[in-house]
Amino acid sequence: MIDVAAGEPMNLARVLAPTAVPAFFERYFEREPLHVARGDAAYFGDLYSVADVETAVHVGSRDGGRFAMTRGGATVDNAELQVERTSIRANYTGKPPVNVLDPRAIAARFERGHTLLISDAALFSPRLQALCNSIQRETLIYVQANVYLTPPSEQGFALHHDTHDTLVLQIEGTKQWHVRKPVVALPIESQPSSPARNEGEKTVYELHAGDTLYLPRGWRHECTSGTVRSLHVTLAMLPVRAIELAEAALRVAATVDVELRRSLTHGWQETDGFSERFGEFLAERLRAAFSGPVMRAARDLVVNELFATTRALAEGTLADIARLPALNASTLIGLRDDAPFVIRTEGADIQLIAAGKATMLPGNCAPVIRALGSGPMTVAALEQMLPDAGVALARLLVLDGLATILDA
Repeated sequence: MIDVAAGEPMNLARVLAPTAVPAFFERYFEREPLHVARGDAAYFGDLYSVADVETAVHVGSRDGGRFAMTRGGATVDNAELQVERTSIRANYTGKPPVNVLDPRAIAARFERGHTLLISDAALFSPRLQALCNSIQRETLIYVQANVYLTPPSEQGFALHHDTHDTLVLQIEGTKQWHVRKPVVALPIESQPSSPARNEGEKTVYELHAGDTLYLPRGWRHECTSGTVRSLHVTLAMLPVRAIELAEAALRVAATVDVELRRSLTHGWQETDGFSERFGEFLAERLRAAFSGPVMRAARDLVVNELFATTRALAEGTLADIARLPALNASTLIGLRDDAPFVIRTEGADIQLIAAGKATMLPGNCAPVIRALGSGPMTVAALEQMLPDAGVALARLLVLDGLATILDA
């Protein structure tokens, strides 16, 4: 049992509590479902609400592809959810009309039983993005938040499986999940599910507001709302898989081994015994190619690609910038929980990899950043560890959105 203080920023520990994060990864992750029933309808109240759904429809009105409405697996043509909006004085400016989401069309479909899906809803909610980033910082797993608002006693999607692990956060109302074991264990994107595969023992989980449900990828499921509308957030967890690291290693190996770059011989597809000989050739080349340096380069490539998709959060940065001129020895600096990063050694220097950015720093900055990871430090303490450069590092971390200035 772990104690998670209410009012603290939402993070993986709060999402899973009272199950501890290490226990989750040891017992449940990629293995079996986990249902956490809390009996606390307000548990996720500070994270998301129906008001945030309406805000997303407004803020994302020009990003109609992120919104869909479905009932029983049948999806509404997206054009039916949009309206053409002309520009003011278009006759003089020549600006063409644009298609935008029509909240009235969405409301009408919702009233008729359709579920509203907001894909990558963190685009329109800093709180959801902060949670996604927090989980990535702790686990190095990319997380995408999707939102589902379902009318009473309705089902948005037919039986299916996902190719990502899923954490379901029930925000409002109830939803009954009918879950079956996988037909394909840990499927990848090229292994979609068949709606006809509804055989096998079924387990039913009834989620109430404040509950969490974890489903490993591949577990088949369908769900129906209760007698009132249901709102839930799914956190799609996309870890780095073995196949992705292997593919990256092969890409790197091909840059140093010309034999992997050669074309196949003419008529290879019809040559007897080709498959066996090529398998032997490839095994020999890969044993030599997948050396330590190649694998380290592949690891770095995968991490770079992961952080290229990560979004930085700006909340609070402008306030921190306004306080930078007043930095003094007693100023307290803390790393942001919602800013994932990794430190990579590059000879005598380090590379600080964050959302879409890599910054080169002297190697002696690494122990200071890691010390900040254990808790806030004063500028004086930073200067003690990094003489004549502690203030400069503090400024850089704040400007890069990795650290914040705290009240003493």
